[in-house]
Amino acid sequence: MACDDELVKVRERPAPWVGLHVCTVRLKVVDQTVSSTNSYTAPVSVMANCPPAATAPPDRCQMVGFYASTSRIVY
Repeated sequence: MACDDELVKVRERPAPWVGLHVCTVRLKVVDQTVSSTNSYTAPVSVMANCPPAATAPPDRCQMVGFYASTSRIVY
């Protein structure tokens, strides 16, 4: 998992408030049919609202959005 400062789009346009983070995770997907199995990985950008953000839960982060392409991070 890579968060914030490792993502180019976040460096170009920082989060609008402290506590909002964007992380990229790589999901492993397994597509299985009766005759074959294919597996691949897909990058997904996850937006999380974390303390000290006023709108975040006090003890944890909360997912507020996600994108299937790291080139399309939008706050």
